[in-house]
Amino acid sequence: MDNRPIGVFDSGLGGLSILKTLTRAFPYEDFIYVADLKNCPYGVKTKAQIAEYVSDISDYLVKRDVKAIVIACNTATANSQHLHLSIPVIGMIQATAKEAMQYRNRGSSLVLATDATVQSHLYRKALNAYQIEAIEVACPTFVMLVEEGKMETSESYRIVSEHLKPYQELAIDSVILGCTHFGFLKQEIHNCLPDAVLVGGGVEVSRQLRHELEHQDAFASDLRHGVVSLVTTGDRDEFKEKIQLMNMPYDEIRAI
Repeated sequence: MDNRPIGVFDSGLGGLSILKTLTRAFPYEDFIYVADLKNCPYGVKTKAQIAEYVSDISDYLVKRDVKAIVIACNTATANSQHLHLSIPVIGMIQATAKEAMQYRNRGSSLVLATDATVQSHLYRKALNAYQIEAIEVACPTFVMLVEEGKMETSESYRIVSEHLKPYQELAIDSVILGCTHFGFLKQEIHNCLPDAVLVGGGVEVSRQLRHELEHQDAFASDLRHGVVSLVTTGDRDEFKEKIQLMNMPYDEIRAI
């Protein structure tokens, strides 16, 4: 039995889509979620800057004595190879590509991501390993739609449609939500590509986390109720206001 918390982080609010999946799968576990709003969005930053943010947040979570870290951010995952921690670290890219494998048919996978993730071509490499052709598309404006709480608005439907219209006539098996923010734009994306399966990686990340906890014999007691702590590097009140739009249950919220 190990009641230490599990750390989860993202550049902002997008990783809450992964956190929701994890809290449902592990109701007895404590979670610490860090939203790096001070430096959001990551997708327009340099590789060196993103790697520094990843190091700083990982160090913070290690000091909070977490037993595992989930990098619920594709851009951060693409710039986390330098991490060498004594606890398990689970990223998004390999997990999401593996989840997409079950939907492989005769078409391609459309990867929607930030500029930095697209430029890394890590999704193309990961999907090609499963014999899946990847079409990578940078959608930086999608991130700010979510950060500004503009999901399921006329503006979000218009912007998503403008980005995806060129791909509507292609044979697309799956759409990779290559930024966890995009999980909050599923309705808009599905409206443009109704025949494609949307893959966000949360199911596979949850499976990998379960495997790591089993391997380490590190599950929390099932006699307890897990606590969800939300932390931001930005303004606490602004963060709290944004969280309310996401319908994310939590037990405490603070700024660092």
